[in-house]
Amino acid sequence: MTKQIKANHKLYITLLIIAFAFFTCPLIVLICNIDNSSVVAITSCVVGVGGGGIASVVVAWLIDIANCANSNKELQNTKIMILQQLLFEVICFCSALETATTVKSNEKLTWKDWADILLVQLKTNGMTTDKRDFLTSKVEFLLKELNKIVENKVLYLSLNILSDEEYIAVMSARTTVDLISTELNRDGVNFELLDSALSDLKNDFDKLPYISILNYVKYCEMSDLFTAIRVL
Repeated sequence: MTKQIKANHKLYITLLIIAFAFFTCPLIVLICNIDNSSVVAITSCVVGVGGGGIASVVVAWLIDIANCANSNKELQNTKIMILQQLLFEVICFCSALETATTVKSNEKLTWKDWADILLVQLKTNGMTTDKRDFLTSKVEFLLKELNKIVENKVLYLSLNILSDEEYIAVMSARTTVDLISTELNRDGVNFELLDSALSDLKNDFDKLPYISILNYVKYCEMSDLFTAIRVL
């Protein structure tokens, strides 16, 4: 998960203790010397300053907490915007796996299940040019979106939009998708290697927010996938 921006609570607690000391110590002196007008005058001023300090620290603390909450919300919205196109391409990729199979029924399966069925069919019947082009186009669009995120590494990490773990998952997914693309375009497809790469991709998706849910959605058409992400 992306690291949340938090107020410096330790600083405000320290300031609050100092302000409280400025308030209570003179107050005690004032109570003990209530008949001494000069002491009363001085300590009353210090008590006032201390009380104002307490109020100022509390107000500043609350404002800082609210600002941090707003900043975290903005970061979350930015992350959603950045991952939105990637999410769309992942949905297209998942849908393509189902579309490319010769199984035509209302049975709903996860994308990895559809991939397993597809690999068995391709291994048995061979890879036609049309099917190769269709699958490759979806994989290439997915790879393009992953590359966009990788190219903006410095920006996304510096703005705290992606965590280190999430960026590493994107890097891993890009490498895996690139391997899948290369293997699909090979004359003699290594189906065992392709199956292993798809398993790795599933693990990469598990580490990405908003994308991970697609690993567990059972579908038989694209609309099922879009319905699943409406809750995000």
